This record gives sequence, C-alpha cells and structure tokens, in this order.
Amino acid sequence: MSVAVLLLLAVPAGAAAVEGGEGILGRDGVVGPNVVNGVPVTVQVGVSREPDVVAFAGSPTSAEDIEVEGGAPARLLLYRCGRFCATRYYFEPASGLLGVVSTTSRRFATAAGTAVGMSRAAAIRLEGRRPRQACGDGTEIVTGRSLYTIVGIDGRRVVGLALTSPDVGIGLC
Repeated sequence: MSVAVLLLLAVPAGAAAVEGGEGILGRDGVVGPNVVNGVPVTVQVGVSREPDVVAFAGSPTSAEDIEVEGGAPARLLLYRCGRFCATRYYFEPASGLLGVVSTTSRRFATAAGTAVGMSRAAAIRLEGRRPRQACGDGTEIVTGRSLYTIVGIDGRRVVGLALTSPDVGIGLC
C-alpha cells in the first residue's frame, strides 16, 4: 500500500481554504487543519463522510465511483494541485466513511514532520523506522497500529504520503 502526504503550509486567518486541503496526517486519523473562512477545519479517517471532506477541501477536481485493489468499490474525490500533484480521498461506499487520504502535495506532512520532497534519510530519522518494500517499485515507511501513516519513497526522496484505516474496507496498492 503506497500513498503520499505533504508539507504543512501556514494559512493566515481569514484566508480562503486551500483546495484539496492541507495540514498534518495525524496518528489519530485527523487530517488538517485547513483554514476555511477563518475557522480551522479537520476531517478524520474512519469518521468523516464526503460532505465533511468537501467542507474541508473544497470542490474536487473530479468525483467518481471506482474499483480499488481486488475489485472492491470505492468513492474517490480527486483534487489536482499541479501536473504531478494530487490529493485523493477514498470512501467506502457501504458505510460512506473516509478510509484513505493519499497525497503528493507539499501542503501535508506526517505527525513526525515528514513531507513530500524530503530526503529518504530525513524521513527515516523523523519517522524512526527504516523503509520496507512496497507494492509496486518503491519502498515505504509504515507507522501506527490501528491507523497507518505511509511514507512513499522512490529512490532517495519522499514522493507521497497516505493515511489509512484497516477498519474501513479500502485496500490500495
């Protein structure tokens, strides 16, 4: 399972929300905050639903029903932030709950401070774990027990972040 999360950028009070969201991918499943109309807003994996994410991240670039690993259905809200930059929010259709947040945006970071673009060595130091083989071509650092923070590493750099709950039935590889 490989997913990406990016660097936290400060937003002044009263500023417009950052499309796609921003903030920390917390070990407790909370993502954010993103300042919306001067108010800090968060979402939480395993708790939040699609309207909560739209309130947090704004209108998505696209929204569609997809199949993920093993053919399981999922709802995807996609937020493009550049040519090679996107944040994805995946929902389990049966429960409607947010199951995975993955990003290659520099506007997110892990609770330990790891962000997209950082060196592999810095991610290892911050997360306190060595990378392991990921599905596909890269390596990943996985932290947590009931919720997983995933740091995707390609060569010598962090290329993405993700936060996922094994309690919500969405498997990504």
